[in-house]
Amino acid sequence: FFNSQSPAEQQILLEANKRLEHQQAIPTDFIIVRDFFTRAKAAFDAKNQQVQKPVSSQRKQNPQFPRTDKVNGATGSGGAISAVELANMVKNTDWNKVPPQYKDYLLNATT
Repeated sequence: FFNSQSPAEQQILLEANKRLEHQQAIPTDFIIVRDFFTRAKAAFDAKNQQVQKPVSSQRKQNPQFPRTDKVNGATGSGGAISAVELANMVKNTDWNKVPPQYKDYLLNATT
């Protein structure tokens, strides 16, 4: 950005910056250097905004975690039955009324 300035502006900036570094500056030197860096930052930001893609198109996808019924047998949207529900079914339901798939769970379950 400095090289894109006119030779007169470059000379003014160099002299003002030199006086600032040696603590011999007047208030206008501070304003000249501050304004230069403000313009340089604005030019840098404008250039980088054109290069970057919109944030909405770069949206990251959240990781897919397993459903609770797949993790520990708790009921969820997967339709599986929990161990608590099976225990209640054994205690409160006649064996002949227990659905066949749940009978398989109960007969083949390991403790």
